[in-house]
Amino acid sequence: PGAIRLSDSAKLMRGLNGLGVYMDNKADFLCLPGSNLHAEAGSVSFWFRPMWAPDDKRNKVFFWAAFEKGEILLFGNSANLMVADGTGKQHYGVTGASADTSQWKAGQWHHAALVWSAKQQFCRLFMDGAGQASSPYTSPAQGPARIISLSPSPTDLSGRTPACAVLDEFAMYDHPLSEEDISKLYR
Repeated sequence: PGAIRLSDSAKLMRGLNGLGVYMDNKADFLCLPGSNLHAEAGSVSFWFRPMWAPDDKRNKVFFWAAFEKGEILLFGNSANLMVADGTGKQHYGVTGASADTSQWKAGQWHHAALVWSAKQQFCRLFMDGAGQASSPYTSPAQGPARIISLSPSPTDLSGRTPACAVLDEFAMYDHPLSEEDISKLYR
């Protein structure tokens, strides 16, 4: 339910194919209707071109979903990309699913996919078509997503910032994607 909302300050730029959205400002956000994404199982996939400096250690949010109970977050900096979940309190349980980003160069395109299943108790992060890390997923989050944003929550007080990247071809799924599915998305 609801319409896609892009903040006035976010910019459309050349994406991987066509236009992507560039977010580098605390006020930037892209909110999507969340009815087909569930905390119990799902996947998100997108391309992004980071524009941060190699020494920028600020945590940047690429994906945030708020569910009936809890949330899932994909965030990172110039050292690594991490997955966290929580109950909306001030702390998050970092799942252990992370990827090294220290060798990335500003302006290079990368593909990210996050796959989770509470029933099968796993959370897996894929980067550029390859599985990077897997960890147990026993999130307290429940139900369908109420809000999905490609940026920090508008009420985020933790100091996280938007991705400082061009994001393109964002897709969400109501089931965990297979390694083969992700390989096809990566091309």
